Amino acid sequence: RTSIHLEYIERKEKVVLISGPWREAIVYVLNIGQKNPHYDRIFEKQFFDLNQHANLPLRGFIDVLCENFTRYQRFTEDGQYQIVPTEKQKQFLERIICGEESFHFSEVGTGKTKVIMPLLCQTFLSSNIEAHRYLARGGKQKDTLVILVPEHLVPDARHQVFKHCLNLNFRQEYRVYDDIFALLHPQVHLGANNGESKPKKQIFVISFNQFKK
Repeated sequence: RTSIHLEYIERKEKVVLISGPWREAIVYVLNIGQKNPHYDRIFEKQFFDLNQHANLPLRGFIDVLCENFTRYQRFTEDGQYQIVPTEKQKQFLERIICGEESFHFSEVGTGKTKVIMPLLCQTFLSSNIEAHRYLARGGKQKDTLVILVPEHLVPDARHQVFKHCLNLNFRQEYRVYDDIFALLHPQVHLGANNGESKPKKQIFVISFNQFKK
């Protein structure tokens, strides 16, 4: 789901390089070959299924996202979650989703990178009907989200999106890129690729300067 392409070399000439359970694990991770129900049962429990909330009203869906968000956080000394989205942050997220504009700026200290941005990305990767009706902005459903951040915030922004968005919707195909130049790769496309019934969702987390280039 990230900008890393893995290849597996099973044999070199007549020598089998990897076999047994190690090969099964590699083949499973690369999603090639036959399905492995045993591994599916193990890994599916570690994924948060956003699609089960497709019909929730937007505000109820935001509450679900925020409740799940706390599970990614460490505990403080008094046993509380380190970061808990505030009511103000929930309202700000709702304003971004429902607003007519495509660009949003806010004052420093509102938790944009650590709270708002990962929640917005999760909303985008969901199938929530009301959220995507607003995100469409009167057009067709969007399949690409570009997050632009200042240069010095790119590492943190990348970390937050990877942390909160790679374990969603088990076996759903989507991509998260941290480099706009991934578009130069032949396997990266905007819109549906040949043979796809609909385009997979993609998120780009990049700096303003890289986007201008």
